[in-house]
Amino acid sequence: MPVSNAVKGEAGAVLHLPAPDAPLPAPGTEVTAALDWPRRHRLMRMHTTLHLLCSLIPGAGVTGGQIGVEKSRLDFDLAEPPTKEWLSERLSALAAEDHAVGERWITEAELDENPGWCAPSR
Repeated sequence: MPVSNAVKGEAGAVLHLPAPDAPLPAPGTEVTAALDWPRRHRLMRMHTTLHLLCSLIPGAGVTGGQIGVEKSRLDFDLAEPPTKEWLSERLSALAAEDHAVGERWITEAELDENPGWCAPSR
C-alpha cells in the first residue's frame, strides 16, 4: 500500500496515511515498510536547514512553519526581518563550515526551560 503521509496520532502513535485510492491490506495482515530514502533524506536536510535558520535569528518567536521536499519555511514574529540575501549568505556560510549534525529528542520541560530554542510559539 503506498503511503502518502505519516502523522502523529493519539499517545504518540505514528499513523501511516494511505495514498488516495490505495488498496488497504486486510486487518491482521503482516506488512513491511519500505522507506523512500531519497525523499526522507531530503526532508532531513530541510529540517536541519530550518534549525540553521533559527540560529541566525536568535530570540525570535517562530509562529509557524512547514517542511517539504522541495520547499520549506519558518514564520517569525519580527518587527524588522533580515533580507533574503542576508539570510541566504549566512545559511550558505554555515553549510560550508560543515558542522557535525546529530539528533536527540528533548522533553517539553527542556523546551520550556530554553525559550530561545527554535520551536513554534504555544
